Amino acid sequence: MGKNRMFILDIHRTGESAGHDDSALFDRLITIRDRYPDLLKTQKKIEGEIQSVFSRAICQVKINQALDEQALSIFKEYLGVFMELVEKSKPLAGEELEKAKRAFEAYLKTVIDHDPGVKGYKVLFGEKNGISRALNIFFDR
Repeated sequence: MGKNRMFILDIHRTGESAGHDDSALFDRLITIRDRYPDLLKTQKKIEGEIQSVFSRAICQVKINQALDEQALSIFKEYLGVFMELVEKSKPLAGEELEKAKRAFEAYLKTVIDHDPGVKGYKVLFGEKNGISRALNIFFDR
């Protein structure tokens, strides 16, 4: 978008959230996000169904070069929280694993159908190649 860019940062569940209380996680992320008031001045919500996959702790902002360092800083903080979650996670097996796989496939469908980034890849590379490239970049698939 020229000199302005959209910066989207979130940690969200990639599947149904039934049975999990993520309130403490999102409260922690919101506390981090609130330490960046200059970023929050330029909030810009993407319209449409893609919002259904984002958490309440999302940071969706338009930035210019002057805000790059703040965007990098909040990214590092969110990444640190995410890495803590990864380190604490336990492998799934059996029906729990199958349920998680089904939920993830439903999540992927929402991303493919509604994410503006995927739409951009479809425009640049065609429907099939655009989806393939987006899945490769976004999810290493």
